[in-house]
Order: sequence, then structure tokens, then C-alpha cells
Amino acid sequence: MLPPEGGEKDTTPPVLRTELSTPDQQTNFRPTEIRLVFDEWIQLKDPLKQVVISPPLKKAPLVTSEGKAVVVQFNADEPWKDSTTYTLQFGKAITDRNEGNVTPDVRYVFSTGPVIDSLSAGGVLLDARSRAPVADALVLLHRDTRDSAVTLQLPDHYARTDKNGRYRLENLREGSFRVFALLEKSANYLYDLPDERIGFLPEVITIDSSNVSLPLITL
Repeated sequence: MLPPEGGEKDTTPPVLRTELSTPDQQTNFRPTEIRLVFDEWIQLKDPLKQVVISPPLKKAPLVTSEGKAVVVQFNADEPWKDSTTYTLQFGKAITDRNEGNVTPDVRYVFSTGPVIDSLSAGGVLLDARSRAPVADALVLLHRDTRDSAVTLQLPDHYARTDKNGRYRLENLREGSFRVFALLEKSANYLYDLPDERIGFLPEVITIDSSNVSLPLITL
């Protein structure tokens, strides 16, 4: 007698079931909860690091898994910005429960106003000394174009760099921005500790189209 083999190994990641989930791309929307339902049981890995919401919120949402669903619960007192497009990116947080297959590139977008912003920009972040790519750093956009903005207030948009130092900022509105890069330790999107590493573009940049290529930033 032998134990059952269990069949072939599962290599398929969970698939989002949009018909059962909170509708994406909603406008005039100020959610208290967002629920994303998948086709199999899921688990979350390192959601505090992997789940990114841009612009950042003053009060971080609670992100949990419930069976086949990811549930994002927002603080009832969250002061949503008017006429602003928000994006939730889940990184590599969503996996199936048995094999750990990752569902990549899950994004959820909504706007508190009547329009979903659609412009984008991207680039590369390198270490100033070694010229090596810097992974898992923040690239921050501030509409406040003072060079002290990164020490005073939360950014209007941000993205994380990948292992190649590349980043992409999406769902942007036309305008002028100050651009900073930050490898932080306090997890508050501010340059407020002396041992945090920072970089910036010396000139204010204008985003007025999709796929804007930003100059190289060194940290």
C-alpha cells in the first residue's frame, strides 16, 4: 500500500474574479472597504511592505485575507483628497495557499472625482557611488515644488523600485512636480532620519503625457 501521489504540482497562481469583486475604475468613490475575490484560497505575504497605495494615506488601511478574498478596510476618519485618483498595488503579496504561486501585477484604481487620471512616468534609480541599481526604494512626486517638501509632507504619488532599480508612476494628473528618491527606515514617506538615503532631480519636472521618461536619479 502506498500514499496517494496527489496529482501534478499546482503551478497556476490565483486568478481575480472581477464579477465577484468590488468594481475597479470607479469614479466619485470614497470606499470604506474593497474586496477582491479570487478563484482559489489565497494568503497574503508581507502585506505591509508589498501593498502600496498612492497617494499615501495618513491612516494606513487594514489588508487581510478571508478565504478566497483580499479585503482592504479603510479608516472611517480617512480624509480623502478631492478629485484624486488612487491606486492600490499588491506587489507579490497575493499567493495561493498551498504552493505559494504569486498573482503578479494586481492593481485597483479609483477616483474621488469624476475622472480617472491616466498619465504615467518612469525611470531608473542608481547608487551614486557604485552605479548599481537600488531596489525597494521609494520614488516620490510632490506637487509642492519646494526642495524641502520631502521633509514636511506626504507625497502626492510614489512608486517602489524593482531589483533593476526601475520604477513606474501611474495614474498621474498633468502638472509640475519635484522628484525625490528615498531609502527610508521610518516607513512614513518622509526624509526625517539622518541615516536615511536620499536622491532628487535638481529641476522641477512637468508631466503632460503618458510614458514620460524621467532623468536618471542617483541615491
